[in-house]
Amino acid sequence: MILVGVGLIVNQQNRLIDALRDSVNKRSDDMNKRIDALQGDVKEIQKDVKELLLRQAATTPR
Repeated sequence: MILVGVGLIVNQQNRLIDALRDSVNKRSDDMNKRIDALQGDVKEIQKDVKELLLRQAATTPR
């Protein structure tokens, strides 16, 4: 009887661990997507800044 109770507790703990692992993996995937989007934004900003600096250099008298 005690072994059955222990088995049920272990089974429940394993399901909890699996659920937590799934939650962490989902959050990690979400964060990776956000990071990728931010990196894309940074590249666009860098491109815009470079273009503005080139324009400024071209129009600045020497």
